[in-house]
Amino acid sequence: VEIPSRLSTYDRAFMGCSSLESITVASGNSHFSAVDGILFDDDGKTLYAYPAAKPETSYTVPEAVTNISSGAFLGNSSLKTVAIGTKVTAIGDGAFSGCGSLSTISVGDNKAFQFTTGMLIGNSGKDVISYANGVTGSTVAISAKVTTIGEYAFYYAPVTSVTFPASLTSIETSAFEGCAVTSVTLPSSLDRIGDAAFYSSALTSVAV
Repeated sequence: VEIPSRLSTYDRAFMGCSSLESITVASGNSHFSAVDGILFDDDGKTLYAYPAAKPETSYTVPEAVTNISSGAFLGNSSLKTVAIGTKVTAIGDGAFSGCGSLSTISVGDNKAFQFTTGMLIGNSGKDVISYANGVTGSTVAISAKVTTIGEYAFYYAPVTSVTFPASLTSIETSAFEGCAVTSVTLPSSLDRIGDAAFYSSALTSVAV
């Protein structure tokens, strides 16, 4: 895909493009840049899209990046490890969701995020951003501080069992879309379930 010279905005336009290997930017575009087939904003501080079919197994986010957009890596089939830098302060919903081989999201000395029990978590431990689908094991216990499970967080995750904490208040849009989970027990604290939260999942039983 080549981004034309007059295009000025981007919002998850290439989600679901499972064969996309590279993105380029036409000469004269002052809003976007591309490095090694990856789409950034013009100054390289926002990573918009990492193509789903890009074949590398590891990637280190450039140190200049401060923002990783929603769904930026969603659906990549090759990545096993991704490392983010200390300057990253914002990671959008489902940024790494649906990456079937991804097992590690290294946050290093970044204080804004943590990667634990296969989940990338932000907002001082309150928001689950993405589950790494390449993590072995089929059960997940979400930590007691979590209040929100973000959009696409467990998108097509191979997880069959999820334990929700009593602190949970929101399960956002498509959070468990396509997930292998078969049954859930919703805590009494929960007050929001977003559109298509369990769409096309293996869910057969819900308890409250």
